[in-house]
Amino acid sequence: MIILILLLGLGLRVINLNQSLWLDEAIEILGVGENSFVTLLTTYSIGDFHPPLYHYILKVWDSIFGHSEIASRLPSAMFGVATVFFVYKIGQVLGGRRLGVLAAILLAINPLAIYYSQEARMYALAACAVAAAVYFFLKKNWLLYGFSMLVGIYTDYLPFLMFPVFFLFSPNKTKFLISHFSFLIFLLPWLPFFAEQLKTGLSVAKDAPLWGQLVGGFDLKSLPLTFVKFSIGRISFDDKLLYAILIAPVAAIYGWILLRAKDKFLWTWLLLPLIFGFLISVKIPVFSYFRFLFVLPAFVLLLAKGSKENMRLIGLICLVSLISILYFNFNPNFHREDWRGAVGYIKNDPGIIAIPSLAQAAPLHYYAPRFPIQDAATFAAFGKKTVYYIPYVQEIFDPQQTIVNRLVQENYTLTEERRFPGLVVYKYQQ
Repeated sequence: MIILILLLGLGLRVINLNQSLWLDEAIEILGVGENSFVTLLTTYSIGDFHPPLYHYILKVWDSIFGHSEIASRLPSAMFGVATVFFVYKIGQVLGGRRLGVLAAILLAINPLAIYYSQEARMYALAACAVAAAVYFFLKKNWLLYGFSMLVGIYTDYLPFLMFPVFFLFSPNKTKFLISHFSFLIFLLPWLPFFAEQLKTGLSVAKDAPLWGQLVGGFDLKSLPLTFVKFSIGRISFDDKLLYAILIAPVAAIYGWILLRAKDKFLWTWLLLPLIFGFLISVKIPVFSYFRFLFVLPAFVLLLAKGSKENMRLIGLICLVSLISILYFNFNPNFHREDWRGAVGYIKNDPGIIAIPSLAQAAPLHYYAPRFPIQDAATFAAFGKKTVYYIPYVQEIFDPQQTIVNRLVQENYTLTEERRFPGLVVYKYQQ
């Protein structure tokens, strides 16, 4: 049975692997391709604000299989399937084979888990490492538990918030603390780099507060939004009232199912990292729901436990997930930023590409490496007849609309506007 579930999970995760790369994925793929193993550690990781393990894994992978969209995303798909397996094993330990099978099915078809298993970033690996750590903790296999947590923390920082969970449920808390002091020895080599990342990140958040808010600043809506995204994935509506009307009954039913699940360990795994992360975001912008993908398995296990004796409830959860998956897959507006489509449009009549900040130019470098690109600080049309303006996060990096003002001053006229998922391209001509 578990083999069929894993195949289902894999099938759902390889659909849409060929979508256009979005900004962070393009930065990641170009970064691992252009940097050596040394500069990945000393330079690239500092600006990426994450530990280096995933970068190294992707660099080795891409050096073998290439850096296409599909090739670069395949590791995350495999980590996502491995997480389904560990959830199955955790369910077996906590409630028997039935719970393990139900939880594995629910995670295999969970829309948010699928989405981040299709992204060339570190979140699927972090979730897999934490799920493995939970399983080995429950089985008291301390060597593999320690290894899994080390993988998780060298992949992303927030899995560190699992330590209080493990501490609370450790059979010998004194021994747990002593053993984890030795565990910290393995983290010491990275601490100077972490300190530099923290300094850089806080400086950027201070200089660009809108950026800090965008990437995970303190926001009271973050916690309920996380619950919604865990339930239905990344689909949404521009009409927020309609969105609320549709989501309210799903949230109410899911909330009732969760409350039926009386499992202190799973509730602590779900809530404690979210609460700590929410409080940390007051000072450091870290709270975005996708950064807490590693607690999604607890959410799914609670749903499975709260509904395992009621096939109608199980069917309802599966129906909600499948509707969300279909709606997402057949609605391009929910897909990742379509830089590939935008570049394809621009190539029909080449000219200068202008964007608010060159820090956001990685997708253009990936899809159009030879195109001239200007940003707000350096923009000059250089007598070119055609200028394509992509106002990507313009409100953060060019709030004065410097590029548009200069185009007007140089007698350029807006002749066409083309919209792509996550992007808009304005065509100016003289």
